[in-house]
Amino acid sequence: MKKVFKCLLAVGAVVGSIAGVLYFLDKKKSEDNFDDFDDAEFDDVFEEEEDDSRDYVTLDLEKEAEEQEEQ
Repeated sequence: MKKVFKCLLAVGAVVGSIAGVLYFLDKKKSEDNFDDFDDAEFDDVFEEEEDDSRDYVTLDLEKEAEEQEEQ
């Protein structure tokens, strides 16, 4: 029984180590991808979409119902 437990413990440690290395490499790779992103381009996208003619939805349903009854 002790040998089985030790074997499972060793396999678990090896699998955990491999998972940790893969996680580290994945995070390192994803950080490199973020460096290519230009913040100025991101801001430009939203500046083009700005429009002052947006319609807003009221969150006060009771007040909205009263206004519709008045009209």
